Amino acid sequence: MPMVRLFVLSLVHFVNDAYSYFLYAALPFLLAAHVVDVAQGSLMVAAFTLTSAVAQPLFGYLVDRAGQNWPVYIGTAWMGTLVSLLGILRGFPLLLGVAAAAGLGTAAFHPQGASLVAKLSHRPGLLMSAFIAAGNLGMAASPILGTSWLDARGLASTPLLILPGLGAALILLVTLSRWPESQRPRPTGGTTTGALVEIKRRWSSLAIVFMLISLRTTVSFGLLALLPPYLRERGVPLVLSGRYLSLLLFAGVLAGFMGGYLSDRLGTRTITTYSLLLAIPSLYLFLHQPGAASVILLAVSGAFLMASVPATVVAAQRLLPGNVALASAFGIGMPIGLGGLGVAVLGSLAQQHGLTFTLDLLPILLLPISALGFFLPGQPPKAS
Repeated sequence: MPMVRLFVLSLVHFVNDAYSYFLYAALPFLLAAHVVDVAQGSLMVAAFTLTSAVAQPLFGYLVDRAGQNWPVYIGTAWMGTLVSLLGILRGFPLLLGVAAAAGLGTAAFHPQGASLVAKLSHRPGLLMSAFIAAGNLGMAASPILGTSWLDARGLASTPLLILPGLGAALILLVTLSRWPESQRPRPTGGTTTGALVEIKRRWSSLAIVFMLISLRTTVSFGLLALLPPYLRERGVPLVLSGRYLSLLLFAGVLAGFMGGYLSDRLGTRTITTYSLLLAIPSLYLFLHQPGAASVILLAVSGAFLMASVPATVVAAQRLLPGNVALASAFGIGMPIGLGGLGVAVLGSLAQQHGLTFTLDLLPILLLPISALGFFLPGQPPKAS
């Protein structure tokens, strides 16, 4: 039952990514409680994403070579455990360490999860968009649910948040154990040398995909990290700022699903290039348009920023067909981690020059990123 497996994998992806983005929801409360400042909060985001970046290729290689299933459910349980500690720990070094360690949870889940989805159908763009949409829904729900939870119960209540992670991990463990033996993921039998040869053969195309995703992530994660304190400066209540984040991410969910669907027909290059180009004016206008129109522009910005996410993951997988989980790490984990380093730089700029100055840089950064889209490896669109 491929659709049942897709549903379970997507459900756990929802939970895993909800934990990842709870950090963004918690930041305004940690700032208000004077636990961290803006630069330290940005460093926590960077530490989380950098750990994920370094570890994902290792997990991806393990999955491809040994056919291991445990990373998907152990990673989710690990994430739930560490994220649930964020509200009760004090001291920036400790919080930074926990954020970094939590990144191992998402690093363990994503390569194997994406690899399993890639094997379910001959329509990888459509199914990958559904899988990624579920994760994006978790991202989108996390700020609004997280800020509502923290506003009502306070930072001391976060240990209760361990329960969804443990539940999701158990569901996935049971599901994987009941798959027919003939349909379970198997090791590819590939060697380290074989993987390196495949990477070397496609290094230029992989480098373009890698750079594009890294830079796009810098912009999108930078917007997510800096938007709550930016809204706080403008007098927006903490709970309402969480709803702004959720609006941004929900718009990205819908756009990512449509982008993956259309990439099967129009091609990855077309979807990626033009969606990023269209994000430039919408993001600029959001930052300079007061009133209700700014809310609409924020949603439009999120949609265009995230429309190409499934397409670029599938592009990476097509470049390394013999190492799909490793390719998923190149398409999801490593560039996202480098994007997290970019967020740390943006946080430092915001601390020195102000949030408005730093956010105004984001539309400018999108110009070279969209230009990279023209150099993505070609893919003939599929017929309807």
